[in-house]
Amino acid sequence: GFGFDTILHHAAEQLVVEQGAVTPKTLYYLALYVVVPFFARVFDLSVAAVHQPLTIILLGLSTPVVLVLALRALFPRMTSDRVLVIALLFLTVPYPHLVMTTPWGLAYGTTFLTLLSSARAVITRERSQWTLAGACALFTLTLHPLAGIPLVFFLAVLACSLTKRHILLASMAVLGSLGVPLAFVVHSMLSSQFRLSLHLPTLQDFTTLFDLGISLTTRFSPLLDVAYFVFFNGHLVLLALAAIGFLFFFSSFSLAKKMSEVGSRSFFWSCFLSATFIAISGILTSTVLRFDSLAGFEQQDYAKR
Repeated sequence: GFGFDTILHHAAEQLVVEQGAVTPKTLYYLALYVVVPFFARVFDLSVAAVHQPLTIILLGLSTPVVLVLALRALFPRMTSDRVLVIALLFLTVPYPHLVMTTPWGLAYGTTFLTLLSSARAVITRERSQWTLAGACALFTLTLHPLAGIPLVFFLAVLACSLTKRHILLASMAVLGSLGVPLAFVVHSMLSSQFRLSLHLPTLQDFTTLFDLGISLTTRFSPLLDVAYFVFFNGHLVLLALAAIGFLFFFSSFSLAKKMSEVGSRSFFWSCFLSATFIAISGILTSTVLRFDSLAGFEQQDYAKR
């Protein structure tokens, strides 16, 4: 019910188990094509038995635990009951990518785990948390570069911010803006199956990109109308949540008072700077690059991700 991506990746994993490799060999998707065949062979299971529940088991078990630990570090005065409720509420998010095993679905989860681990590392200054964050980022990079490249630059920006290396920080931000578009260009040079051309953007490209209109589609059913409103106005919902989070950060709990003491200010501004260069990267991918190998209706898929 969620498209054919998961079927294609399952077939590729089956080829790895049966023949030892799948061609053409690429660096992306590598993590998934290593993990699933590995566990299938070690535990003598079918590929389907490992592939299908992998995302749910990995993210369903690890995310609430890491989220609880991060919340306790960020908000030491929050009661355990409230922390547990917030962590469990994460599991109620009806997001389809988090319930099926594809590289992109797993990359969403490992990106979230990296952010939580790095937040806890900034607060607790534990080396193990930095190791976990770095390992998750590298895993994500070999899983899906569209998530992994910005994530690696986020950790670089965070490290530069904590060590107050401002020139290097600015350099990482610029490189982060260009990282994904340059990766596409390099990939097109190395792969004969992936054709890419550069395009000088027009004013219409930018006006289409920033079309933030509100859709008020109604089915005359209160529950369905809410679901459709969130679906068709997801960009506005995300902007609203970001604004609420921004205000919440500076007005609530003891975190705002202790920002300078524990490095939380560096973490917050690293997130803000990373969100900015990721947005720039998305704009460049959407307006400057033309994916000649893709159909017209798929042209904006990479930029949307």
